[in-house]
Amino acid sequence: MKKLLFFLPFIFSCVSPQIAVNKKADFSKIKRIAVLNFSGPEGSTIADIFTITFLKHGADVVERQQLEAVTKELNLSQSELSDPGTRKKIGKLLSVDALVIGSVTSYKPNTKYLMRNSGGSFDSVKEIKGKNVYIQNFDPSTDTSILETTAEIGISMRMIDTENGSILYSAYMSYEGLDIPTTVQSISEYFVKSLSKYWNELI
Repeated sequence: MKKLLFFLPFIFSCVSPQIAVNKKADFSKIKRIAVLNFSGPEGSTIADIFTITFLKHGADVVERQQLEAVTKELNLSQSELSDPGTRKKIGKLLSVDALVIGSVTSYKPNTKYLMRNSGGSFDSVKEIKGKNVYIQNFDPSTDTSILETTAEIGISMRMIDTENGSILYSAYMSYEGLDIPTTVQSISEYFVKSLSKYWNELI
């Protein structure tokens, strides 16, 4: 048993977003976008979160069920979506000017541990793995408490012109938060807000 005399303070931490913008890109012609499933763990859920964030900031985003219907009809795999001709075909079928694609580069979900109270300290039932930890639902009158680690995820994203296949915008960020959904939400906000400096459709 490993005795904990204190717990680490809960801290949100991140790697500053790495942003690259095509200086020759004409963002004024981008009126409607489609957000494809991200590659990697929980790619569909992450794409849904990014879609919500884009919509919240004023973007015209094609409905994801419609997008999935087209990709299924064309029998497209994730790797085939990297083909410029395929992207152009999707752009015409859905009347979108740009595709948002991405990948999950690292994925560490939050974990929970059962802790046994022992006076003013805690005995760990298991080895604790995680960058930051915090105590949840602590009640000194009970025998146990819940200790939870933070989640960490790294995401890269690109916006691609469906007409000529050029990359308009690219970003990468690693972030640590309470859980995967809220962490992805924070990253999507960083990306969309940085993109709004160049794409006037966003507010």
